[in-house]
Amino acid sequence: MITAQARHYPTFMTLEIIFPDRKEREFAKADNAIEAQKLLNYKNQQYIVKKLKSWLNQRQIAIRYGMTPKDPTTSARLYVLLGFYERQRAFHGLCSFIAEHKSFFVDIAPPETSNQFNYYNTIIRPILTFCEEMCNTNIKK
Repeated sequence: MITAQARHYPTFMTLEIIFPDRKEREFAKADNAIEAQKLLNYKNQQYIVKKLKSWLNQRQIAIRYGMTPKDPTTSARLYVLLGFYERQRAFHGLCSFIAEHKSFFVDIAPPETSNQFNYYNTIIRPILTFCEEMCNTNIKK
């Protein structure tokens, strides 16, 4: 997921924000560690929603053209629910939703023989794992 390297100064900190699928990086200023974590959560939420919505759109097209998942409405329902969690602005709620519904995402994953499998394996699967780990970490706290 998106990570950040922090450089601390006496009255603020700067963050170098690193994206998993981009070479360019962003820089941001935060007044403290709590603000920095909120910014990182926000960036991760934007990234997760953008990638999953794009992938769900692609899966809906695949379903129209012959892919036969257990339930053809799964991707549409996930897309709608994902939009709801995006509007709530709750990063941990979004991660919880994704972790709870991981099996539905996996059900509509492309087969290994598909040219879409690499995207699933390198972008979507790590998102699902990240969200699951976030939920497990929060439960233990």
